[in-house]
Parts: sequence; structure tokens; C-alpha cells
Amino acid sequence: MNLNHLLKTIFLLLCFFSTSQAEVLFDPWSINVKSNNTVVKSGGNSTVFSADIPTPLDIPDDNSIGIEIPIEVTGLKGSIESLSVELGIEHTFIGDLTATLTAPDGIAHLVLFSDVGKNRSNTSFGALSNLSGLYTFNDQASLDLWTTADSAAVFIPTGEFRTSTAGNENNNFGGCTTRLNGAFSGLTPTQSHGTWVLTIRDDALGDLGSVQSAEIIIDEGSSDLIFKSTFEFPTLPLSLLPASDLLGNCTKAQYDFTGTGYSDYVTSFRLGSGLFIQIITNLGFPAADNFFDSGLPFADTEMTSGGDFDGDGIKDFVFKREFNNNVDQYLIRRSSRPKDLLSHFFVTTPPTNISLDLQIGDYDGDGLDDFSFFFTNDVTDSFPELLIIESSTFNQREIGTSAVFGITSDFQASGGFDKNGDQIADFMLLTSNRSATPRGIIRAFDGSNGALLYNSGFGVFRTDERIVPGTFIGPDFIDMAMFSSIDDNFESFDTANFIGEDSYNIPVSSYIPITGDYDGDGIDDFGYWDIPNAQFVVRPSGRDDPDNNLITVSPSKATAEDQPLANIRFR
Repeated sequence: MNLNHLLKTIFLLLCFFSTSQAEVLFDPWSINVKSNNTVVKSGGNSTVFSADIPTPLDIPDDNSIGIEIPIEVTGLKGSIESLSVELGIEHTFIGDLTATLTAPDGIAHLVLFSDVGKNRSNTSFGALSNLSGLYTFNDQASLDLWTTADSAAVFIPTGEFRTSTAGNENNNFGGCTTRLNGAFSGLTPTQSHGTWVLTIRDDALGDLGSVQSAEIIIDEGSSDLIFKSTFEFPTLPLSLLPASDLLGNCTKAQYDFTGTGYSDYVTSFRLGSGLFIQIITNLGFPAADNFFDSGLPFADTEMTSGGDFDGDGIKDFVFKREFNNNVDQYLIRRSSRPKDLLSHFFVTTPPTNISLDLQIGDYDGDGLDDFSFFFTNDVTDSFPELLIIESSTFNQREIGTSAVFGITSDFQASGGFDKNGDQIADFMLLTSNRSATPRGIIRAFDGSNGALLYNSGFGVFRTDERIVPGTFIGPDFIDMAMFSSIDDNFESFDTANFIGEDSYNIPVSSYIPITGDYDGDGIDDFGYWDIPNAQFVVRPSGRDDPDNNLITVSPSKATAEDQPLANIRFR
């Protein structure tokens, strides 16, 4: 079988269904529901479910609980196709507020908006961000609250908006726009019927407000298609949504599984025969540990990576395990549905001479991460390929890598990060020149069309080095880092010129290198998992003299056998 034929046939099945229900130990979204009445109105293809609010509900000032507005949903005949929220609200500063919608039993949730404008350097921003009137949130809106609030005279004008993640007070970036339908579409009547809760919380002292009305508008009809692929045979027309990252000005931290805007500290460990995950939610300082059971066996499961597949701006866990002798299984635990069943699909196990590397990233620019696999073949006349399953077109796409020759052991792939600033993930490859004295060659390829963006040529890098994806110089630079397993050195590069900018030495024999934005300044940090001491050590980019101001975080009950989630993987 030649490589091109393999690329077209290797995905024999791609589908959505469920494993057995996993017990969820980590549930930060449990809400103490208050009873109330709901008004239901039907018209056209939509059903409106309204909260019974006879008089305005005051929002408690500087209160971590806030108000919980119940909305009863019943009578649906099919699964949710789309959902929107209308909120009548008055408040003198939107930056104090967090609004969250939660489905019955906490099976699905989404933050509508949070801390809008709090991280802006413009000190007058807060005085120009009042709410007054009716605000509608849906996925078809062309506005987001962050850009609208920036230009508001006094009040944010009423109208239709996209939902968004919380901002980060340590940098000057806004929240990323998100998708209501990613969180709630596909919920069955059994999952949808019951009490939905809209929580409004005021997190700071001084500004006051109230809620006049709250409605959920539901359209029925679709199945739950996470991976919009032809293998799922969609029977309904599926419209494309505006690209999330093209609205507003935002950053998404690597390994942010809780929506704080910081990279979380994540490890996997064995408990009995199962694989458990430990998350230390990062708020700029160590927070309480959280645990959840993956519902998967420890012996044959790997915590591989994370990607935002549901569009809530928060990473979803991806696990890999062997399903049988011929099929591998990838499973996704969606952050918007922590109590729901795992989504999964199958990939044919490649022959022994074929290497398959998972390279998750947004390769079509729609704001959702796509599954992508880099295939290499131990045959020198076959070209390596990147196979992408696009969330926007519902199809799979192949891109070549400019006739790069080599064998499986030559290639070190690194995809999923935007290297040329076009809002689309690109792909980088370190390969050997296969000479008597092997030297590493870096090539960067455009994720949209496979065009060669950069070729370092011979003699620049070594074959023992590994590409470390990320932004290590600043938000205005598209860059990367390299890690050498021989001299234990991290070095960041300006990829416009491939000039070394910074370096840091760690003893790799007892450490596992990691990266991510752990100090919340929008720039990735060097770090490592200290195996003997079972702790994270991070060199923060946002601190003066970072070598002498390391961040150390020790997960409770962690041991040297625990595995961190790291984006540097050694074959």
C-alpha cells in the first residue's frame, strides 16, 4: 500500500458515540438550584423558555455565589440544534460580572461573559461599560462584548453578541469568543428537560445592578456532531460560524482546562486499575487540587494532548488507547460537558513502517481545533503528509511537506501553532540531512496550503534537538523554542530570522520539560516536571530575574510515577 492510498483510507470510521458513564470527581460547576416558575412560548421552529421574574432581581454586590435564575425546560421532541440566551439586565460595570448557563444536572455549561475589560490598560474603560437593556447571545452574532465595550460611549448598546471567555488581568488581551452550540447542541430531551440555571455573579465591591428578564430560545433537530466529517453522514445542512479568534483580541493559553486564561498544572496517575487526572487550577497562584476519573484503564491509556473542539475557549482532554489489534481509539472529554459521556472515534492502526503523530490545531481558521495526524513512512521515495479533519468544511484534507525525503526516525513533527499570523495553525518539521554528520533541518509549512514558509538549511540545528511549540518572545512575535537532550538546553528563537533570543538549562535525566503560559502574561514559559520531587518548576517570563524567581507547584499526593501533560514528546 503506498502512502497516498494509506492517507485516504486510514480513517475507516469516524463517529460519535459513548463509552460507559465515568464517575466525575472534578465538578466546579455544581449549582444549588432554587425553584421557580417558567413561562414557555412557541413560535416557528423555536421554543422560548422564560424565567418567572415578576420584579427585578438584585445582583448581590461582591458576592461569590450571586443569583441563580432557574428556567424550566420541557416538551422538547428532539435534540437541541441551536440555543440562544436573552438577558434583560442593568449594571453600572460589566467588568464585575460573570454570567454562566448550566444545563440540568450540570451535564453541560458555558460562561456567557466574565470580567469584560478588567485587564485593559485603559484606565477609563471601566467608566464606559454600563449595561442597560436587553442583550441576546447567539452564535450567529457579528459582535462581541469586548470590542463593543471598548468603543462604548457610556452604555454598551443592546443587541446580539457572541459569548466569550473571561479576560486575564495579567495581560492586555480580551476574552475569546465562544460557541453556545458547541456546549449545548446535541443534548437529548432526557438531558435537556429539567431546570436550567443562569447564574449572575458580581465579583467586586462598588457597582450595583439587577436582572429584569432571562430567556432560553431552543431550536430542535440536529444530532451532536463534534467532528464535522463526511464519515458522520450529516442529514441536515450545517452552517459555518464566524471564526472565534477573528472577533476581539484574545489569547488562549496552552493547557488551560478550567478557563482561567492561565496554563493549568496537569498530571495523570494510577488509582487502582484506572487512569485519573489531577488538575491544579491556575489563577496566577497555586489553587486547590481537583481530580477526575477518566473512566479508562491505566494500563493501555495515554493522556496525549488537549484541544478546544466544542468552542468554549477551554481545552478538552484527549486520550488514546488501543481498542483492538488493528484499531486505536481516541477519546475526548469536553470541558463544556464534564459530566457527559466521552466522545470517541477510531483510527486504523498503521503498519509498523508507518509513524502516526497527533498534531491538534486550528488548521482551517474557524476558531475550533481540528484533529490532524502526521504520517511518515520508512520508504525514502514516499513523502510525509499531514492529514487534517476540518471542523469547518466537514471534510478531511491532506497537505504535503514539499517533497521532504527521509525515514520515520528522521522526523520530529510540531504542529498546531500559527507561525505566520494568518489565524491558521501551521506545521513545523525537524529532519536530518542524513549525511555522515547528521544535522537537523527546520522546515515550516503553511497549514492552509502546505506552502514552504521557512527552511533553515544545513548546520543550524542538531538531530538530538526537539521543536517546542509556543510563543516565547512576546505576543507580537511568532516564534518557537528548541530543546536539546544532550546539553539540556531550552532556547527560544525569533522565527522571522531564527535568531536565538533566550536560553535555560535543565538536567533532563531527572526532569520532563514542559511549556505553557503559567504567569498569564501572554508569553509561554520554560518549565519542567521534577520527577524525584514530583513537582512543577516554571521559569516565569513575566517576572524580573526569572532564574531566581521560579514558580514551584507540588500536586497533593503526587509521586515520581505521575506523568505531566507536556508538549515535548520523545520517541
